[in-house]
Amino acid sequence: MVITLISYLIGCFSGAYYYGTLFRNKDLRKYGSGNLGALNSGRVLGKQGFIVVLLIDSLKGVLVVALGRYFGLSNTGLIIAMLAVILGHIFPLQLNFKGGKGVATFVGTVTAYNYLFTIIMGITFIPIFIIIRRFTISGLISILLFPLIILFLGYPGSEVFAMLLFAAIIILRHRENINKFFGITK
Repeated sequence: MVITLISYLIGCFSGAYYYGTLFRNKDLRKYGSGNLGALNSGRVLGKQGFIVVLLIDSLKGVLVVALGRYFGLSNTGLIIAMLAVILGHIFPLQLNFKGGKGVATFVGTVTAYNYLFTIIMGITFIPIFIIIRRFTISGLISILLFPLIILFLGYPGSEVFAMLLFAAIIILRHRENINKFFGITK
């Protein structure tokens, strides 16, 4: 329980918010899409902003998995800690629960949990991107397909379910992008 709370609080550390306000004097909630993630950071702050925020947000996920393993969490406990850091990133307490969309933190947790998972997503992403030439949508499709691929590869049901849950959260956070891609307006 303590590791889960710590994981959530680590997730609450918004790379985009703190890098933007402390080092670039910009509250990214007021610029671009208003999202506190790497892509909006890149749009507003340039390539360096994208890289810095991507690293910070990914490393949050890596840190949580490392802490969980250090303290001997069970696989279920580790997955719960991973969920907590992702939710902390998306819903940071100190920023009125308005954070990023969770992709970089998800990739960080998954990479630290099992680097083969990240390779699988990368292998899936590349041909999709070559075909549709849309970075975000290609990433979302590869994240959506990822649980099905690991199910097919014979990974345990608990891992497949966890990755399906993480994918669902990320897909839901990207509703606007998906609607825009398919021309759906409200």
